[in-house]
Amino acid sequence: MWHRPLEDELQIIPTEFKDDNSYVKAFEPVLLEETREETRNAWCESLGEGRQYRLTFRSLRVVHGSGGWRVATFSVDDRRTLEVIKSLCPEHSVGVLCVEKIAGKDPWPRNKECDGVPLATAGFVEKVSGREKIVEFKFFVSPEVDNQVDCSTAGWKRWHELVRTRERHVLEAFEGTRRTIRGKNSARSVRDARIAAIANETFSKNSSEFLDLTRDDAEDDTEESPKKELGEFPPPPLQKPEGRVWWLSPAGKLSSASQSYEALHHVRRLYVFFVSPNHRLHVLPSVRPYLLT
Repeated sequence: MWHRPLEDELQIIPTEFKDDNSYVKAFEPVLLEETREETRNAWCESLGEGRQYRLTFRSLRVVHGSGGWRVATFSVDDRRTLEVIKSLCPEHSVGVLCVEKIAGKDPWPRNKECDGVPLATAGFVEKVSGREKIVEFKFFVSPEVDNQVDCSTAGWKRWHELVRTRERHVLEAFEGTRRTIRGKNSARSVRDARIAAIANETFSKNSSEFLDLTRDDAEDDTEESPKKELGEFPPPPLQKPEGRVWWLSPAGKLSSASQSYEALHHVRRLYVFFVSPNHRLHVLPSVRPYLLT
């Protein structure tokens, strides 16, 4: 969602394929990016029409066994606002939650990376209850969210770190604490632990635990203040999560995209593959070819 592909990241779809797996791999990135762009456009359309709805954060829970899904519960005091959300965001529809109300129709010009976009996360509106006056929002956080991105890795691009850092900042906004970054650089890891401990101690004076960061393995990082690493951007200030105001905007549904994705991965049943005498793979539609158009 938070990265628009560069010119070299989406390959031209060939007219010939080595096998059925290469057929799926050729179409999958394009289909996924098309879905993301539809979500972005639907979000910007909502912003342009002023469809941003105030929610008050109540709690966050992890969906166990889901690999990274979380559900945030919000309260909505205004019944009319709740009814509007219910009509525009039926269950399992896509929405975007933002930490601030966005002014303007397009907060994300195509030539800008995501570090210029207000902190937000995309996910699914799972429940809108008029009786309980709540909205439940389900979003995904990568299991690698606390891992340092290694800029020396082949193929590294600045947006890799931007997206990872943005995801971490969203989680920190929900939890109200700084998270420690894990990485191979022990000095940096200790530095991050120190920053997290100080931030958390400052944020909550009632903390009963304090992390001892005076060991010898922190010596390499005591000479100077931490420097901004390539690809990083500064975290927003911490706020108490309970009672924090977020803004929800509708961003469409994924029903048609889900059908297309499922059809693509069932291509062996939907299409007939055969190899011609010149060893080229050909595809003939057998049923419902419109699913892959």
